[in-house]
This record gives sequence, C-alpha cells and structure tokens, in this order.
Amino acid sequence: LIHEIGHAAGCRYGGGRPGAIGAGLYLWFPVFWTDVTDAYRLDRAGRLRTDLGGIYFNALFVTLATAAFAATGWAPLLVVAILTDVLALQQLLPIIRLDGYYILGDLTGVPNLFGLLGPALRSLVPGHRPDPRVQALRPGVRRVVAGWAVVSTVVLAGSLVALVVGADHPGDIGVLLGHRRLHADGLPRQGPCGVRGHGADDRALRNDGIVHAGRRLGRRIDRRRR
Repeated sequence: LIHEIGHAAGCRYGGGRPGAIGAGLYLWFPVFWTDVTDAYRLDRAGRLRTDLGGIYFNALFVTLATAAFAATGWAPLLVVAILTDVLALQQLLPIIRLDGYYILGDLTGVPNLFGLLGPALRSLVPGHRPDPRVQALRPGVRRVVAGWAVVSTVVLAGSLVALVVGADHPGDIGVLLGHRRLHADGLPRQGPCGVRGHGADDRALRNDGIVHAGRRLGRRIDRRRR
C-alpha cells in the first residue's frame, strides 16, 4: 500500500491527478494498485517521477524500519525491511507490466512496448522487411526495444512452459489467460483491478480465459486462410 501511495504522490507532485487505490489479483498474485493514468499527459520527467514514486516510498519505509530495528533490536523489523527491498527490486523487472516496464517505456519514449513485441521480433529475422513502426524508432531505441523483445519472449515462454508442466489442472492455465485478458483490456496504468476472486468466480475466470484463447486462435487461422 505504501508503494502505491508513492505512485500517487509522484503523479500528484508532477501535476497529475491520481485516481483510486484498491486491491486485486495480478496474474495469480494479490496486489494493491493505483490509477495514475493521468500521468500520460505529463512530460517525461513527470512520468518517470510517477514510475519511481513507489520505489522511493519503499526506500523511505526501509530506512525507517532499519532505524527502528537498530534502536530496538526487534528482529521482525529487519525481516520486513529485507522483504520490502526484495519486492522493490522485483518491481524493476520490465518483462511484465511492473514499474520497470513503465520506466523503460518512458525512457525510450515507447509507451506501449508490448505493442511492438511482435514487430520488433519479426524485424530481427534475416530477409524480413522491417516493420514501419520499428523503423520509425531512433537506432538506439530500436536496439533497446529489440533486446527487450527477445529477453521478454524467452522469459515469458519459459514461464509458460513451467506453468504448463507444473499445473495441477489444465484449467489453471485458463485462469492465467483470463487475468491476461483483463489486463489487456485497458486497465489503469500501474495496477490491475476488477479481477474476480476464488471459488465460482475463479472457475468463471478460468472458462473466460480458455474461451478467449480459443477465439484468438480461430481468428488467426481465419486470417491466414484469407
């Protein structure tokens, strides 16, 4: 929660108007989220301030927890500080839509990196005509996006294989796809929301994910036939 307040504070400080703060599920993790979509109208410095606001607040919290541990010697404070550090570092991963993804997007000037994932990979294939969207990028940015696309594809593909191999039930994969659909349907920047819970809702989400995956596969086959 402190992390999300940091994002909201960063957005507000830069002149934006942060929205609601809530809780939900991202993939299979329970998370807090904050709607800082208004940060998109800020300049690069304002967007980066919003991106880094959560980690900045984490650093303040860790500093206070460490000072309290030094004063009291109460071990749980040290454990909390270490866990907060680990979670903050995890947020810097640009592979999925965590803070690192938005930081990389704002640094490169490409707000929707996943929109260029396929075009960037195809542009690396010898003899393949580069996508105009990739060609429009500056050479340095193009290399960064291409490197990100390769690393993200390898990591996400490996994660999917591990998920399939380790799934207790095939429907568990549908849950992941259902979350991915909800996340792709224009949810607020810096956090997912509106994801349903467990039990009957989880089964509905599982079925929704399977149906969505089937529809996408059908559309691709139909396009190739044409």
